[in-house]
Amino acid sequence: MDMSRALFEKLSRHWHGLEEGVYRPGFSPEESEAIQIIVDEAKSMGMNAYEDLAGNTFLIYEGANRNLPVFMSGSHLDAVPNGGRYDGPAGVVAALAAVRAIHDAGQTPDRDMVVAIWRNEESPWFGQFAVGSKLACGDLSAEFLQAAQKNDGRTLKSHMTDIGLNTDALAAALEHGETLLPMDRIAAFVELHIEQGSQLEKAEKPLGIVTGIRGNLRFPKRIQFEGAAGHSGAVPQDERLDAVLAGAHFLQVFKGFCQELQDKGHDLVWSCPIATTGESASPTTIPAHFEIQPEIRSLSDAILGLGNVTLRMLAIETFWDTGVKVHIDPKDIVMGRAVSIDENLRKLLSAKAAATNIDAMEIPSGAGHDAAILAQHGVTSGMIFLRHGNEGVSHRPDEIMTLNANDDPFDLQGDFAKAVQVLKDTALNYKDVQEVKPSNGDFAYHLQLRGARPL
Repeated sequence: MDMSRALFEKLSRHWHGLEEGVYRPGFSPEESEAIQIIVDEAKSMGMNAYEDLAGNTFLIYEGANRNLPVFMSGSHLDAVPNGGRYDGPAGVVAALAAVRAIHDAGQTPDRDMVVAIWRNEESPWFGQFAVGSKLACGDLSAEFLQAAQKNDGRTLKSHMTDIGLNTDALAAALEHGETLLPMDRIAAFVELHIEQGSQLEKAEKPLGIVTGIRGNLRFPKRIQFEGAAGHSGAVPQDERLDAVLAGAHFLQVFKGFCQELQDKGHDLVWSCPIATTGESASPTTIPAHFEIQPEIRSLSDAILGLGNVTLRMLAIETFWDTGVKVHIDPKDIVMGRAVSIDENLRKLLSAKAAATNIDAMEIPSGAGHDAAILAQHGVTSGMIFLRHGNEGVSHRPDEIMTLNANDDPFDLQGDFAKAVQVLKDTALNYKDVQEVKPSNGDFAYHLQLRGARPL
């Protein structure tokens, strides 16, 4: 816990107070600086560090049989604009703390332990979440390197070049369909993360063992409502084609659809984070244009698919009811699949918590995480959620990692210490879950075959 406290103190150089929070964009010098802080600490324990072509970092603590697939844990260090201290870094520091506990106890794990630091997990920077892990797994194209960062308009490629990454080699690997990550050499990946919600706080449980990661249905180009402008005082009510009122009708009907599914016991949450009339709006004009960007999340791909069909049918019904045209281009709909957590790994995490009298509960994950990306590629994956107060707020400067703002996050009896204990015990006992076959060459060897370089 002393090491964890010291690392967060060093990471606080990117903290600008409760007004501005953390400034640590994806693929920025600040993110690289944060990674170096973790690398330096890892090297003090004799760990070796490697960086892949996408800038992801892997810190390796050697086990007894180096040819066995590795046990991996970690998360990300970037933050949303004006973000909090713990979303992401908690998982990186916890993974390193688990290694530190094993190192200080003089233990040697059966297999290598790897702390992964994924680049740019947050979506505000380049319009895509989990950019680092998706690049490592080959989920993004070379063309994506031309995506512009929202706050400065410069491309991802230019930002990556600025921090010393070989974007030409990365583009070539993506174009040839080569993955940067030797996924068959990973026995399991477990990500620790603050819950980003209040279920654990309300249930008075320190930890959550994640059962699944919700998929999502999104509309990046928004749903467009096209009505007709007119004077807000002069046009008779029954002659108006009010785009905002049509959008409100659309959302109200969709709310009823979602509520009905929830009442029947289906896993589903939904919201509409963006709703706007745009720059053409006027206080005295009937709005001719309205656009919304709803999203649905569920542990069931079938529910997401039903939501997709329902929204498109509702667009037709809204036109019939209001006369306002509703535009949804099927090509612009994005569906991220739901991810099931490996049952055996979930049971092992629960067992290790129970063995040390840690009262954990099973809980779904509503947010996407790097663990979901690896799981979609067949990597045995699990997640541990950490309880935190302020009603579980996240992506805000007042995000905390304890029940109360004045509590010590690194108390030996605290929730973070309990999470590290479960992570450590799971890493040391992963052989209980599945048999694995050794290969020629350790994890680092297979990383370097895919272009990674030692740091």
